[in-house]
Formats: sequence, C-alpha cells, structure tokens
Amino acid sequence: MQDFYLIRHGETDWNVKLGLLQGHTDIPLNERGILQSKALHKITSELKFNKIISSDLIRARTTAENMTNFQTEIEITSDLREVHLGIGEGLSWAQVEEKLGADFRAKWGATAQPDMNLRFPGGESRGEVLQRIQNCLFKFLRRHPGETLAFVSHGYVIRCLVFHLETMSQDFFVPNCAVVPFAFDGEKLLYKGPDATEDLLQPRL
Repeated sequence: MQDFYLIRHGETDWNVKLGLLQGHTDIPLNERGILQSKALHKITSELKFNKIISSDLIRARTTAENMTNFQTEIEITSDLREVHLGIGEGLSWAQVEEKLGADFRAKWGATAQPDMNLRFPGGESRGEVLQRIQNCLFKFLRRHPGETLAFVSHGYVIRCLVFHLETMSQDFFVPNCAVVPFAFDGEKLLYKGPDATEDLLQPRL
C-alpha cells in the first residue's frame, strides 16, 4: 500500500476578502496564505515525502515551495490545476446565481449523485476534472512505486476526488493548506482521511 497526500494551496484574497471564484485564474497567496504555507513545513517534514508534485498555478507553486522550505525538488504540472470555471471565473456566487440561477449552484455543489456533465459555460465538467486528477495521480504513483508523494492542488479538485471515493457529509470542506491522506493499492485509490473537516491535518494559525 502506497501512501500519498493531496494538499490544498494557502489562502488568497479571492478566497476570503473578495469571495470570488478562481478556477484557472492565477491568483497569488495573500499574507495569511504565505504564513499558512510556511507553517505547513512543520507538518509535512514529519511525513517524509519522497517527491512533491504541484499545480502550475502560482498559489499552489508558492505553497509547495514554502512547505518544503525550498529543500525538495518540485515537479510542476497543469494536470493538478483547479477546475476551469469558464464564465464563472472572477464572479461571486451571488453573481453566478444571477447569470445561471440558484439551481445551477445547488447542482454544482451536490455530493450525492452529482451531475458529472454539469459545467460552467466555457469550463470543465465535474467528470472531466475527476478524470484529469485521477490520470495525473495514477501516472506519478506508478512512476514512483513505494514512494510517499505529495500533490499540491486545489479545493474543488480534492473535494471531487474525496466524494468520488467515499460517501461524505455535504458539509465536508477542504480548508486552505489542509493535508488530505490517500493510499494506492496498485489498482485503485483509497481515501484514508477523517469524515470531519476539522479533523484534517492543517496549520492552526
């Protein structure tokens, strides 16, 4: 059994102050996000990762650099990017509801029997995101058998994978810089984390 971890990037102003959807938009960490990612070093150093793979978006890359204290080589891939939100990028949820309706938002956030073909106009579907992330994980896990890998990615991507592998509470959320554990048995991916968001390993600032 091979352990691996998915880690969400640190906080950005679009996450909190502005409440805007980011997707592929390349937004940097804010001051708190930088502190979170540096605090991750204490947590991740104990997990003894053999390799770090990061999304190419700057909020993920900076998180990876800070959590390794620039001491571990980081491989960059666009396959770990957040979901592409098309016309939704840069909008608040209120603006999304104005454009696409409250029903769209409810379906987008659904965890039980989600519509895997649902997408923002011009963006990726949930099914496409899930396929993309799984292909990426399988590629690196098979390339580095027996090694402990860390993948620095994004909230919706990680949540999609968790809900695909486990039946979770609708309220389950992946906080900024949370460390989410998984395993690979040589054939399939397994979620190894807690059921409650607050029990995820994460910096406490």
